[in-house]
Amino acid sequence: MKDTIHAKLESTKDRFEEVAGLLAVPEVIADQNQFRDLSVEYSRLEPIMKLFEHYGALSDDIAAAEEMLKDSTKKVGRI
Repeated sequence: MKDTIHAKLESTKDRFEEVAGLLAVPEVIADQNQFRDLSVEYSRLEPIMKLFEHYGALSDDIAAAEEMLKDSTKKVGRI
């Protein structure tokens, strides 16, 4: 993934977490317009963040598999 895209997704993740926190603030809950606007934003960001988290998990799995492959190659080379 390009660094610029990753940075944008990290920024979006920060905003997603901020919005989630704001939705739990009593003053925001009391302001129906603000609560509605934040709820809409949260709903828009949530699927993006789920995919980004899934991407991160897959990237970690690939890195682990590559490491295991390197280790197995080293062991085969010693035999």
